[in-house]
Amino acid sequence: MYNELLIGVTKFFRDTEAFQIVEKEIIPAIFASKTATDEIRVWVTACSTGEEAYSIAILFKEYMLANELENEIKIFATDVDRNATEYAGQGIYSASIMADVSPERLKRFFTPMGDSFRITEEIRAMLVFANHNLIKDPPFNKIDFLSCRNLLIYFQTALQQKVLSFFNFALSKTGYLFLGSSETIGEMEHFYETVNLKWKFFKSKRSGKLPIETLVPKFPSGLLHTSPVRKPVYTLKTSVADMASIFADKILEDNAPETVIVNENYEIINSFGDPNKYLVFPRTKSITEGFEYVVTKMVPSNLKLTFSIAINKALKTLQEVVHHNVKYQKNEKETYIVDLRFVPLQHNDLNDKFVIIYFIQKPELTGIPAEVKTFEEIDTQAQQRIFDLENELKHTKENLQASIEELETTNEELQSTNEELISSNEELQSTNEELQSVNEELYTVNTEFQVKNHDLMVANNDMENLLQNSEVSIVFLDIDLKIRKFTENTTEIFNLKKSDIGRPILDLTHHIKDTYLLPKVQRVLKNHEVISKTVQVKDKWFRMKVLPYLTQKGYLDGVVLSFIDVTEFFQVQTELKISEEKFRLLFEFLPVGITISDSSGKIISSNKAAEELLGLGKAEQLKRSIDGSEWQIIRKDGTLLPSEEYASVRAIKEQRQIHNVQMGIVKANEEVTWIVVNAVPTNIEGFELAISYLNITELVQIEQELQETTLLYRSLFQNMNRGFALHQMVYNETGNAVDYKFIDINETFEAILGMKREVVVGKTVKQLIPNIEAQWIEKYAKVANNGGSIVFEQASEALGKRFKVNAYSPQKGQFATLFEEIE
Repeated sequence: MYNELLIGVTKFFRDTEAFQIVEKEIIPAIFASKTATDEIRVWVTACSTGEEAYSIAILFKEYMLANELENEIKIFATDVDRNATEYAGQGIYSASIMADVSPERLKRFFTPMGDSFRITEEIRAMLVFANHNLIKDPPFNKIDFLSCRNLLIYFQTALQQKVLSFFNFALSKTGYLFLGSSETIGEMEHFYETVNLKWKFFKSKRSGKLPIETLVPKFPSGLLHTSPVRKPVYTLKTSVADMASIFADKILEDNAPETVIVNENYEIINSFGDPNKYLVFPRTKSITEGFEYVVTKMVPSNLKLTFSIAINKALKTLQEVVHHNVKYQKNEKETYIVDLRFVPLQHNDLNDKFVIIYFIQKPELTGIPAEVKTFEEIDTQAQQRIFDLENELKHTKENLQASIEELETTNEELQSTNEELISSNEELQSTNEELQSVNEELYTVNTEFQVKNHDLMVANNDMENLLQNSEVSIVFLDIDLKIRKFTENTTEIFNLKKSDIGRPILDLTHHIKDTYLLPKVQRVLKNHEVISKTVQVKDKWFRMKVLPYLTQKGYLDGVVLSFIDVTEFFQVQTELKISEEKFRLLFEFLPVGITISDSSGKIISSNKAAEELLGLGKAEQLKRSIDGSEWQIIRKDGTLLPSEEYASVRAIKEQRQIHNVQMGIVKANEEVTWIVVNAVPTNIEGFELAISYLNITELVQIEQELQETTLLYRSLFQNMNRGFALHQMVYNETGNAVDYKFIDINETFEAILGMKREVVVGKTVKQLIPNIEAQWIEKYAKVANNGGSIVFEQASEALGKRFKVNAYSPQKGQFATLFEEIE
């Protein structure tokens, strides 16, 4: 619950406009009141996880870099939540800060660490994170800039005034206070001067002291309260480096034995050498808390009183106290003989008194001499110390008695004055109570007003940005049709200027073609209806809407004219209509049949070519499905094609394009139309499949005729009683015929020459008959080159036969021969 009550809402440069005031006005004013060597102190209260503290540190650093300043900046960042300050002290934040920190600042003051960013050391060194309770702990002082944002709103009025009193005490004479946007200084206005009311910047009217009621805590009667004693902070008039120099010079002057320096409370504030040799340091505190060790608790028990007396005597007399030959038994195993010197240290540059304690070890002795002191008997010294304390007590009592007598006299005088004030106070009390109740009511009303004012400002800014940055042209008219407000881009439609606000809309000219606004506006005022129409303005088209202007309670209070530029849409729509008409004409008159089917396979559209090819009218097609039993589809061999092998069915099932599927459609009159089908899935809802049909009936018929002719030719070719051969002439580089190749032969050729077809076809005559006579090649070359035909008889010695040959050329370079053997 503790963590839930602590609200840690913060981010870098929260409220950009407020931080611009800090950067441009507050920081320059602070430096203007300082010299080049002055320290600047900043206090960020309720710092949470540190984003705001680091933001302020970055602004101060940027100003110093820009103006070449080297002032020391000390920023105290405090919070009551220890976990938050520990997190802030690490200076590591997620990549989400990129939304709040500019790229330049991110590069200059942050170091990337994977998905995070770490604040650079130069910024981290400017801040001190600490736990601090604004209500209970004393404030810092001499603060030049104090930030306390959105914390006071969680306090009651009395507690707010108390915290603001602390702040007034903490701030320097020219210090600035930065509160949250929803916070005010209330009754503390006489302590502060307003710098910026919107973002709550105030300047201190330094009073110099805190009201006594904020310093003294109130406790119930009968309870004794003792405030804890705060440890004093020791400061030097000079720098820390000078103090170290003073200590070092003194230690070196005394030959630098093991040395410790203590203050008036016996606390060790510095050491030299190895003090662990003689002192037993406690183990119950963390070393990170600094030097808070009391020397009298760290020496042997028999020497505690000796050290206490010696330190007091050195401080009081400002003279050196020396104990020679002291038996110093640190523990059972470690025993030394030492001289103890207690030397007072008081210097003009030191604000407090200190004592330097030297542990001077003597050489090891074989026996303990008579002069060695063990301080086992300390009665004489104790009595002397008690005597000194009694003298101090007596002197204190005498001073107290004199003070009491003076107070009694003063009290009697105040008694009579008090009686007079009581009567006046009673009268004022009743008035004060009335004023208090009124003030509380006013404070509540003021807070509510500020919240509503902020909401109104945000809403107004949102509306203003919406109107100015919207691409919609808008004109607001009141109930009398006078211009209430309009967007800047409306001037493209109406001849408007800013000075036209308040003028009747009918007094102004516009560029809307063929449109009369008055009847439409009057209809809206009368019937509260919405009128929408596409209108032309010069060379553009707009969607005009005339709407009633209604209040939150639903009352009619005017008219709103809005214009949306639809030029591009209008052009696209026009082009789409033209494209649709072109597609319709192409679809209807394309010689290729086309049908469109839905996801169920039902035909939903077809063209005229499809009607002719399928032998069905459009009405009949719309009753059928692409995989229905009504179709009679056959293959080339005349067998029935199953519906699952239809191209359209396969395209739907396999979701891919099916091309060039040949099939025959048997129409009602038993006539077969042969077609090539292409089916393409479209993935368009409602139009899932497009099918095209190309009529190839004539091509199929030609193909059948060709096959028949080929069969006839082959039968004639094989069964003729004369040998037949088809040849291709072979030429050399100069174009002379030198050989010829066999392209085809019939069975009679094989019988006459005794050569098988598979051996002959593809070979040349010289390959088959190497010693063939040259006159055969010469005669055939004339026929192949010149065309025509010849008939001759000629014997072949290579074959030992005589032939009658009829040779002709079917095309240039080729020749065919019909021959028979003769006796």
